[in-house]
Amino acid sequence: MIQRKQSVFLLLAAVLMAVFVFVPALSVPLAEGGRYDVGALCAGATSVLHFDPLLLPLCVLVPVVAVITIFKYKNRMKQMTLCTINILLVLALITAILILAFVSLGKLAERPFWTFLTWWDLLPVAALVMIICARRSIWQDEKLVRDSERLRG
Repeated sequence: MIQRKQSVFLLLAAVLMAVFVFVPALSVPLAEGGRYDVGALCAGATSVLHFDPLLLPLCVLVPVVAVITIFKYKNRMKQMTLCTINILLVLALITAILILAFVSLGKLAERPFWTFLTWWDLLPVAALVMIICARRSIWQDEKLVRDSERLRG
């Protein structure tokens, strides 16, 4: 059935990551008064935009895999596999953001790299928590079905 709690967790993760596509992942204040924003498809009036080719595919893949996982509700083991893949994709996205902040933007200013991170960078972390909760709920459903089949048979 599609109305299970893991569907809600996966839908929330997909929405969070869909929002993350349109916000800046990193922001560096420039000397002229503007900002240098790095993101998948971020836009701003006072910013110099930089579209990172690694962030966009990861930001798009995570919600797509989450939505596909929701509709694989008849095959819980496939759902768990897709959740594991999605967890790895989110971890790769978080790692890419941190590497981008450390390597690329560290050269632009003398400030530490973590000062370039924005509050929007918590969205992938929240999505990661939601996907982990969904995977755990799928495992609990699978365990419940196995226990009921064992009692029945």
